[in-house]
Amino acid sequence: MSFELPVCFDCPCGKTHRALVNDVVVGKGVLNRLPDLLTQYGAKKPFLLADPNTWQAAGQAVAGILTAHGIPFASFVYPTGSLKPDEHTAGAAFMRFDPSCDLVIGLGSG
Repeated sequence: MSFELPVCFDCPCGKTHRALVNDVVVGKGVLNRLPDLLTQYGAKKPFLLADPNTWQAAGQAVAGILTAHGIPFASFVYPTGSLKPDEHTAGAAFMRFDPSCDLVIGLGSG
């Protein structure tokens, strides 16, 4: 599945928000396309971000694919599966981000 993401939009809060997402890939078997997608974007070392549920559902598979292809990566798995989209959740990811990484892969849904 492919769709266009808004580059920016005016929000009822009065601010203009920008989506700095280049691509969203959804579909059956997309995990196996990951090495090719990393090459397409020129990424050498991705940072994997997940909660415990999505790590178990897909993160371990992604880590295995990257390892099998000799692609280094760093990861952060939130300690709890009950996350709120707030500054604490974002801050936890920022504090654990590995600055040697050049691409973020958010694993999950919702």
